[in-house]
Amino acid sequence: MSDNAWGRPHAAAGLRMVDAVRRGARASSARIALNAAGARAFLRSRSRDLRFRVIPYDICFIANALAAFLTALGLFTLVLDPHLKDWQGSMPASLMPMFGFFNEIGKCEWTLIGCALVVLFSLLRDLRDECPRKGRHHWLRVATAAYVFTSVALAGIIAALLKYAIGRARPSQFAEVGSLSFDFLSLDASWASFPSGHTTSIMAFAFAVALLVPRLRIFLLAAGFWVGFARLATGAHYPSDVLAGCALGALVAWLLARKLAQHRIVFRFDEKGALVPARLGKSFGGNFLAAPKPR
Repeated sequence: MSDNAWGRPHAAAGLRMVDAVRRGARASSARIALNAAGARAFLRSRSRDLRFRVIPYDICFIANALAAFLTALGLFTLVLDPHLKDWQGSMPASLMPMFGFFNEIGKCEWTLIGCALVVLFSLLRDLRDECPRKGRHHWLRVATAAYVFTSVALAGIIAALLKYAIGRARPSQFAEVGSLSFDFLSLDASWASFPSGHTTSIMAFAFAVALLVPRLRIFLLAAGFWVGFARLATGAHYPSDVLAGCALGALVAWLLARKLAQHRIVFRFDEKGALVPARLGKSFGGNFLAAPKPR
C-alpha cells in the first residue's frame, strides 16, 4: 500500500474530528449566548426592594465604628507589631508545615477558579427542557457562585491597590527599617505588607459563605482566622495587616450582599432589614427568577 493510500483515511478522520470540534464549539457558543441573554433578562426583570439602604446606619454610627476600628488598628500597630519577630522566634518549627498549608488555603486563586468553573459550566448547560423549578435552582447556583467570586475578586483588587499604594515594609525588613516604614506607591512586593492580601481574600470568602450558610459561620470565620494567624506565624505580615485584611474582606462581602438584596438576588431583606439568604422553598416563595417589575 502506498503512503498516499495509507494516509487518506487518517486525513479524513482528522478532518471529521476537526469538523466535530467546530460544531461543538458553535453549539457551546450558542448555548452560552442563549443562557447569557436569559441571565440578562432575569436581572432586568427583578423588582427592587428599596425599603432598606445598602449601608443601614447613620453617619454617627459609622463615625463611631470607624473610630473604634482605627483605635484597634493603632493599638495593634504600636503594641503588637514591634514584637512579632520575638513571638515568631518562639514558634515551634514543627508547626510550620501546618501554617504553610493555611497559607495555601488563603490564596484567592482556589476560590476564583472554582466559582468561575461553576458559572462557566452553568452557562454551557442546555436549560430549554428543564422544568421551572430546576431552572430556578440552576440560576440560584450561578448567582451564588458569581456573588462569592465577585466578593473575593473585588476585595482582592482593593487590597492589592491599597498595599502597593501604602507601601508598608514587610516583617522581613524589620531589623533594617522597623515596623513603621513606608514607600508610598511602591511596586516592590517587599513593601506591600498592609493590608494582608491572603487574609482579605479568605475573609471575603468566609464571610460571603457565612452569609449564605449561617449555620457554618463559626467554622468559616474560624478558618479565616487561622489563615490570618498563619500569615503572622510565617512572618509575612504584621498583626495590624491581618486585622485590616479581616475588616476589608468582611466589609466587601457584606456590602455586596446588601446590594444584591436590594434586587432580591441571592439575598433578600427580612422585616427588620437583616440579610436572609435566598431559598427556593417557602422562605423565598419560589420566585427567584420570575419576579416582574412592578408596573
